[in-house]
Amino acid sequence: MKQEEEDEAHEFLGNFINVIDPSDINKNGRDKKKKTKKEKKKEKREHLKEKRKKKRPEEKKRKKEKKREALLKILNNLNEEEKIAFLKERKLSEIKKKEEKKQFLIKSYNEGYKICFNCSFQNLMEEKEISSLAKQIFLSYHYMLKKKVPVQFHFTHMNDNDDISSTLKKYSFDKWMVHIHKDDYWNIFNKDKIVVLSPDASEELEEIKKDEVYIISALVDRSVSKNLSFYQASLHGLKTRKLPLEKYIKKKKSNVLNVNTVVEILIHYIKTPNWLKVFETCIPQKKVMCFFYDSSSSVNEDERIIKGDSEICINGKKDIQVHF
Repeated sequence: MKQEEEDEAHEFLGNFINVIDPSDINKNGRDKKKKTKKEKKKEKREHLKEKRKKKRPEEKKRKKEKKREALLKILNNLNEEEKIAFLKERKLSEIKKKEEKKQFLIKSYNEGYKICFNCSFQNLMEEKEISSLAKQIFLSYHYMLKKKVPVQFHFTHMNDNDDISSTLKKYSFDKWMVHIHKDDYWNIFNKDKIVVLSPDASEELEEIKKDEVYIISALVDRSVSKNLSFYQASLHGLKTRKLPLEKYIKKKKSNVLNVNTVVEILIHYIKTPNWLKVFETCIPQKKVMCFFYDSSSSVNEDERIIKGDSEICINGKKDIQVHF
C-alpha cells in the first residue's frame, strides 16, 4: 500500500513538472544575470547616442529655418534697392570668407607648426575606439580652423583603406588639407626635430618651436595601455616629452588626455604661450581637482573666493591651490 502511494505521488509530480513552462520559472528575474555598473553606463550611453542621432536632422532643419527667418526679418525692413545691395554684399562677404579660409589652409599646409598623428597603433583598437579617435581628429582639425592658428597636420603609417582613414571619410577627410604618409614618422622627419608627446616621458615639454614636429599617438585605448608611444620612440632613439601638467594641475585621474585635447593645448599655447592659462582653458574641469597658482601670478581674487582656496607650499614657494 505504501509503495502504491509513493508511485502515485511520483507520477503526480512528474505530470505536474511536465505542464510547467520553463519560461514561467523565475519570472521575477532572479535567473537573470544582474547588470554591472559598467554595463548599465554603456547601455545608457548607447541610448543617449541613438537619441541624439535621431534628433540631429530635426536640429539641422531647425537651425536652417532659424537662419532663414532671421534673413527674412532683415529683408522685410528694406526696400527693393536696399535688398539688392544687402544680398550682393552678403554674397561678396561669403566669397571673401571662403577665399580667406582657402588661403589660411594653404599657409597651414605649407608653413604651419607641425603636428603629426602616429597611426601605427590602429591594430590595437576596436571599431568603437577607432570611431572615437576619428571624431577627436575631426575636432582637432576644426579647432585649428576656429582659432586660426596655422598647423601643418601630418598622418603617418596611414593607407587609403585602413580603418582610421576609412572612418575619417564620414568627416569629409578627403577634402582636408593635410599630409598623409604611408611610412612611419621616424623615417620621414629629421630625428633631431622630432618630439614625441607621451604621458610616460620623464622630461616635460617647455615650449613649442616652429621647426620641431610634435608626434601624437592616434590611439584611443579604454584600458590605457601604458608606455606604448614612449617605448616606440625610445626604440628609435627619439626625444620624448610630456605636457607640464604636474606643475600646474592636480588631476583627479591619470595624465592621459584625449587626442583633441592635446592638440587644443598645443594650438592654444602657440597663440598664448602660458601653460597655466592654456590648461585652464583646455583641460576639462571634470579631470581637474585643482590648479596651482604662484602667489605672484595674477589670479582674480573674487574667483579665488568663489572657488575656495587654500595656501600650500610647493618647492619652497607659496602657491594658491584653487579647488573645484
